[in-house]
Amino acid sequence: MDDSSGMVDQALETAYRATNYIVFSPAFTIHIDAFHHALDAWLSQYEYTRWCFITAANPKSQLLAAAANLQRNEQLKERLNQLGYSYFHGQGCSIEGNWPCEPSFWVPGIPKAAAIALAIAFGQHAIVYGAFAQKAKLIWTTPSQISP
Repeated sequence: MDDSSGMVDQALETAYRATNYIVFSPAFTIHIDAFHHALDAWLSQYEYTRWCFITAANPKSQLLAAAANLQRNEQLKERLNQLGYSYFHGQGCSIEGNWPCEPSFWVPGIPKAAAIALAIAFGQHAIVYGAFAQKAKLIWTTPSQISP
């Protein structure tokens, strides 16, 4: 992901930005750097102010077999349960179709630091993170890229 200067690999960032982050139910499609009014309405209804979209699939962007990714996501689901977070199933799908869809979770109410810690624990380069009435953001897990 990084070169020796700590800069994000541009191709990887482009791939993250060219992905539909789909939540099955409630039904939302999230895009980085976009507002999501239906998602905000849901957050308001259930009194959440923040959320993340996270997966355990394909750690460090190394393609694994579907069965391995499902097993990793089961472990992430168990961890979310242990931590007491609600979550909804989804998937991240390349808009261009050049990477398999990744099973994922949308987690309302999770603090950014907790979401980043989970992403690091499951070998992820980044998460999509958002807050009520704000644009969805791509948040990198490497120290030089973590946003305040």
